[in-house]
Amino acid sequence: VKAKYPAAAAESAGQPTGGDGGGDSGSQPCLAGTESAAVTDAAAASASARGSNSGGSNGSGANGSGVLAKADYAKFVQLFRQASPYIEGHSGCTFVVVIPGEVAIQTELLKSVLQDIALMHGLGMRLVVVVGVQEVADEVLAARGLPIRAVGGYRVTDAASMKVLVEAVGSVRTLVEQSLSKGPAIPVIRRHTKGEGELHFAPHVRVVSGNYLTAKRRGVVRGVDFGLTGEVRFVLKGPIQQQLSLGNIVLLTELGYTASGDVLSCCAHDVGLAAATGLGADKLFCVHLGDVAALKLPPWLSLSDARGMLEGRVEGHRMQEQLRESMQTESEVMVAAAMQAATAAMAASAGGTGGGGGDDATFARLQHQYNATAAAAAAAAAA
Repeated sequence: VKAKYPAAAAESAGQPTGGDGGGDSGSQPCLAGTESAAVTDAAAASASARGSNSGGSNGSGANGSGVLAKADYAKFVQLFRQASPYIEGHSGCTFVVVIPGEVAIQTELLKSVLQDIALMHGLGMRLVVVVGVQEVADEVLAARGLPIRAVGGYRVTDAASMKVLVEAVGSVRTLVEQSLSKGPAIPVIRRHTKGEGELHFAPHVRVVSGNYLTAKRRGVVRGVDFGLTGEVRFVLKGPIQQQLSLGNIVLLTELGYTASGDVLSCCAHDVGLAAATGLGADKLFCVHLGDVAALKLPPWLSLSDARGMLEGRVEGHRMQEQLRESMQTESEVMVAAAMQAATAAMAASAGGTGGGGGDDATFARLQHQYNATAAAAAAAAAA
């Protein structure tokens, strides 16, 4: 525990942890990706206790160093014990983490996510991090008065937009490397390594990036030329696996490369999906903001159920119904309402007066309207 959390070790040794070489003020160890409810409850209890003992809103202790109070040591040890089976089970596994642009544009939030990524790496997990920068680039484009255009969920990328996108990728990549390079206080490392060699001056986590992503032009779709917007072909599995085996974190961005030497803008989620499938990753994480909760997606889905849904074998499953509701578009709702109105009108006409010619003509017209609406609803559902 002391080796993994030097801030607590420094406090127990009576040494301050603030200053340039210390840990971040207000930051606390966080076990990312755990699957135990007990661990979550213990973490919440520990966080609550830290808040009650803190001297400010940043979560720091009374001494302002940001370390756990001694009264919380037992809770931390309990949390660590409960998490240890999951740490052991996931050690050596390959994880792909997608950080979209709406998260990357918030610097402090991005740094917080990177702290958890550094922790996961320290616990023995092999990590591929995909960082999106589209929102970062959009902010620069808006500031420069350049147009932002999207069609069908895809950005239209011209030469000016690509130049800004390359700048944004470089800026975010530097921030990621900077955040993951920060290590514990040098005096603490010297104490535990007996000052041997210059290892304590090396970056805390090594981050590598390169032209690991192969893409192709999206081209002209329905009369729209998407310019330098691309679609992912594949990731270079061998070189990425080699870097992971060396203990490095592989950083991928939205930039893909073609055989002709062009640089294309791809979707960060598509890059993460291609990396996870190509590498045979054990888990794919997609960091998101709270707006995703409005989709009402199922909180958990087994692999067998997911495969069954793709193959149409889980008809009527509760989770499938939730997925259908979350995927239903506004146009489908309007078509369904029109079909319901036509059905009600048919019922009213059928139960009306007599069987005269006028009623028969009305019934035939409503029957035709019902059939047309049903066909439109089926087409919308298929789309």
